[in-house]
Amino acid sequence: MPNLLFKDAVNPAGLDPNAEYAVYYMDGIYENEAAVRRQCPKAKLFAITTKGATGKGVFACDSETGDMSVPQTVAWVAEQVRLNVELIVPYANQDRWLNLGLLAALAKYGNRIERWDADYNGSTTMPSWASAKQYATGSVDRDVALANFFTGITPVPKPHGKVRVAVTMDIATGKVTAIHPLPGFGVHFAGPEKWLKADVEIQVGRGGGKWR
Repeated sequence: MPNLLFKDAVNPAGLDPNAEYAVYYMDGIYENEAAVRRQCPKAKLFAITTKGATGKGVFACDSETGDMSVPQTVAWVAEQVRLNVELIVPYANQDRWLNLGLLAALAKYGNRIERWDADYNGSTTMPSWASAKQYATGSVDRDVALANFFTGITPVPKPHGKVRVAVTMDIATGKVTAIHPLPGFGVHFAGPEKWLKADVEIQVGRGGGKWR
């Protein structure tokens, strides 16, 4: 089977709207899940952590200066293996893999993990030890991977569900002073705990206390 080509980006505006696969940053200063979902509505999404989040639903870790160190990456892989996560992908540049000891430190895992290399030489030829390679950069990063790179892992589903809350509001000022969760509905995520932001407008009628 031919190798798979895909893109990734901090700013998803350059990603292909018809992409079959897309990766996104689930945490850190470049968190962009919502933007990637909007740009690539047809894609199966896979999460990258820059902070070392673990558990099912976390596809890869970003081992770069300013993100995860080599020791943190090694510890992350060990924890993902312990948790029996389906697909475990450390991502790092070739200097880290070859010169800073990451490849040797993870050698004991063999084919249990997939290695994602970054080497911007413009060539789609991957190192013999890698399953994927980021071969070019710019407004978007360009990647090549083995045809089965994303096989065997469940993509991150869209958050879904409903919530019920009770709101305490000072009607003189219109200020909401408390929000209390109520039982009855559930919100479902695929990975580690996360927060969603909801913008809601509440209107209260001065006559009769009606609200909408």
